[in-house]
Amino acid sequence: MKKTFSVLQREQQLTEAKSTVFDLIIIGGGITGAGILLDAQSRGLNACLVEMQDFAAGTSSKSTKLIHGGLRYVKQGDFKLVKEVARERKVLRKNMPHLISTQQVIVPIRPGSGLTRITAKVGMKIYDWLAGVGPDEKHKILSAKETLSMLPSLNPKKLKGAVLYPEYKTNDARLVLEVIRKGVEMGGTAFSYMKVNKLLYENGKIGGVQVEDLIQGETARLTSKYVVSATGPWVDEVANMDGELKKKLFLTKGVHIVVPKELFPIEEAVYFSAPDKRMIFAIPKRKKTYFGTTDTPFHEDLIHPGTTTEDVEYILKAVNENFQGLKLGMEDVESFWSGVRPLIMGKNTKNPSEISRKDELFESPSGLISIAGGKLTGFRVMAEKVMDVVAERIKKDHERVINGCSTTTIKIAPKEIAEYPPIEGLTQEVTNKLHHALHHEMIYHPLDFLARRSGWIFVNVAKLKQYYVPITSFLASQFHWSKEQEQKYLKEVEEALEQATVPQG
Repeated sequence: MKKTFSVLQREQQLTEAKSTVFDLIIIGGGITGAGILLDAQSRGLNACLVEMQDFAAGTSSKSTKLIHGGLRYVKQGDFKLVKEVARERKVLRKNMPHLISTQQVIVPIRPGSGLTRITAKVGMKIYDWLAGVGPDEKHKILSAKETLSMLPSLNPKKLKGAVLYPEYKTNDARLVLEVIRKGVEMGGTAFSYMKVNKLLYENGKIGGVQVEDLIQGETARLTSKYVVSATGPWVDEVANMDGELKKKLFLTKGVHIVVPKELFPIEEAVYFSAPDKRMIFAIPKRKKTYFGTTDTPFHEDLIHPGTTTEDVEYILKAVNENFQGLKLGMEDVESFWSGVRPLIMGKNTKNPSEISRKDELFESPSGLISIAGGKLTGFRVMAEKVMDVVAERIKKDHERVINGCSTTTIKIAPKEIAEYPPIEGLTQEVTNKLHHALHHEMIYHPLDFLARRSGWIFVNVAKLKQYYVPITSFLASQFHWSKEQEQKYLKEVEEALEQATVPQG
């Protein structure tokens, strides 16, 4: 049965969910949870996903927005991982080409960068071979002169040349949204603003969750045969509900900053070294250029990780040292975003940059399955690993064999945006997108649209400032908010805008 992915049917869907025993409940509506929902439905199971915020509101909307090709793993000698990551890039591009596009990347070669022209050439040949790169995507080794002709602002000091190779870029929040939407269309159930506050058990085994509906203010019990925690930075918190007090995660914060493209006009992305040898991207995006990311230990508010003056200055210093004549300052930064990475805790965890980005699956005595770590590129494989475990449990517990993974062939296409009646204070284009988000993209709060559906809070704060009042007014009319509620949501937008434009400290 094809379901509607709209908050307007939320009450009816929750009523149905309360009387259903799901095969699987997935806690967490980021990219990992989204992938698990799609995989579960593709195998013929009945799954329900619950997310305490908007979908992708956490780490999954605050990445570098690249589907990485695994180039760094060549240097580490992890050739198996290179092949896996390269395969996943091809799968994603084949299945959702509207969300994946090519972005050429320049990597300058300088003494001390860890690259020479010879090692770059050898490493890239190995990479092209392992990744099965086609003729149109093979790397090039550029001379210093060729590099500067493509990137005149690059500091020429000790420049020996560069590597030119393609990465894939994406809209991370939309990727999450469309994977969840596809899972719902295949019969799954998904709720945003549904917070798990208790795990339910039967005979000592986990059998569901108690949730608080943060929209209606009600508490409900959702039951299932199995429960998976795909909660990213919150994996330890959910494990604590299950009685597991040992920490599994080492959290780090990654910050990106945005400047007008006229201050840093590039067409190719640049991957360059900061003074402490950490690598940073500069990536063009329409009329903006964004830089990132940092990687520092984090122990504070997971929902609002915040960006400090020190974070911004670290990136600006790296940019100004690598590019001549820029002298970018705090006044040039239009906006920024920060996300929390859930890395797997190691025995001697010290330097965040040295911690593996691999995923890991944990199973507790009660039956709770937790998945943590990993990267955006590998979300489909992570989901497959989880569902293979669930499939084995179903076979053992219920003598029922379910299908294997088929998500390598599931196509996800964009939903056409129709023409809607005009909304006062908005252009027709914004009107259409807002109506579409309301009816087909599960928005409820103004920030759902302003941050995750449009991305304005990250790369177009001027547009957000222009339209957030009429957008909030329209949603107030649709959801019958009181004036107090409408003012509350306006204040929420204004606070989020300050967090995205005014650094702390």
